[in-house]
Formats: sequence, C-alpha cells, structure tokens
Amino acid sequence: MLLTDCKTYFHTDNLYDILRVERNATASEIKKGYYKQSMKWHPDKAATDEASTKNATVRFQIITKAYQILADKEKRLLYDESGVIDEENVLSEEESVNMWRQVFKKVTVEDIDKFIAQYRGSEEEEGDIIATYNLCDGDMTKIMDSIMGTTFDDEDRIKEFIDKKINEGILKETAKYKSSTSKTALNRRRRKAEKEAEEALEEKKKRGDGDKSLQALILSRQAERASNMDSFFDSLAAKYGGKEKKRSKK
Repeated sequence: MLLTDCKTYFHTDNLYDILRVERNATASEIKKGYYKQSMKWHPDKAATDEASTKNATVRFQIITKAYQILADKEKRLLYDESGVIDEENVLSEEESVNMWRQVFKKVTVEDIDKFIAQYRGSEEEEGDIIATYNLCDGDMTKIMDSIMGTTFDDEDRIKEFIDKKINEGILKETAKYKSSTSKTALNRRRRKAEKEAEEALEEKKKRGDGDKSLQALILSRQAERASNMDSFFDSLAAKYGGKEKKRSKK
C-alpha cells in the first residue's frame, strides 16, 4: 500500500510532505518538488550494495507515485477531498525511471552527481535534517538512514547541527535523541557502517568497476557547498524540466 510505504520510508503518509510542497502548491511547484526529491533518491546514485539500491529504489517509486497522483487534477482532487488514492497501476522500478525520464528528458548522471554534491552541507540538507528529526522524534538512526548521501563519517557534523538547533530552541531534545546518540547506539551504527563498507568493497571487486560507480564517486570526493539550493534547482528545472505554457487571454 502506497500510504503505508510512505509512512515506513518517509515517516509521513501525506503526499504533499513526500514532495516537500504545500497543499495549495501549483502544478509547477509540484513538478519542482518531484524533481528535488527524485534527484535525491534516483536509483543511479545507489549502486554500491543491494541494500542501498533497494532503499533508494523504493523511495524513488514512492516519490514518483506521489507525483503521478498530485500531477493529475482528478486524482489530486479525490485525494484532497477524501484522502483516497489510486492504488492501481503501481509503477515498477523501470516504469518509475521511464516516467522520470519523460518529465526530465535531458537530465544526465552528471547532473545527479552535481546535485548530490551540492546538497551535502547545504540549507536544503539542513531543512531535511530538521524535518526528519521532528518526524522521527529525534531518532538518530532513522535520521542517518533518511538523509540522502550520508555515511557514518557524516554523523558528527549532523549531530553538531542538531545540538546547535536544540540550543537555539528550534528543536526540542527528546528522550529518543538522547538514547540514540549514546555511546552504545553510536558503536552499533559504526559496526553496521563498517560491515556495509566491507560488503560494498566486495561488490565492487565482483563487478570490477573499482571506484567508477556513481555512489562511490559521490561519497569519496569532497562535496561542494551550496548556499542557495532553490536557485540551483530553478536553473536546472528551467533547463531540463521545461517551461509552463502561458495561458492566452480570452
């Protein structure tokens, strides 16, 4: 079920929250929201191990299905009025990717790479950390699993950011946050990360692609810092997403 999957993978069953847009968003804003979120979870970026590929693929399918509903006037109206969604014709991984390519035909792997690099440490990521903290009641394990492109090495900077927002009164320190940032919880995540790194290395050896995979490239190089994610997306959306046709006056 789509809404159940939304809750499991995004900690919300609100389709507008999935695309990070307001309920009264225009068609253009919904398309832009779809672009932002799908760029974060496009399957092409998660190629180092089976678990990360599956996680990104499911999230990508959920995002695409949410867009499919909200981009359709009749389906959106039905959802807005009753909360009912069309569960038929659930898109497969291939269909989700094909739909994405139809909407954003000229986006390349390099564009995805550039986006992820600019996302890390940006205002966009900070907003996602705050939103995920609130949705997960401060569970650090879920936060680390939910923020795109993060590894165990990012945990210190993310915790530092959260602590800062708690001190500023923007976030409230929860019991779950305290327990999930304990030494025991930290060591558990470290062991998991080390195991996943070993599995990823073995997988790359089997494929013989060394460090050429997109995910390895993204996680190994120094991420660029973007001060204005919206302007970056505006330029990409204008370049790849197409422009809305102006309505002629009658």
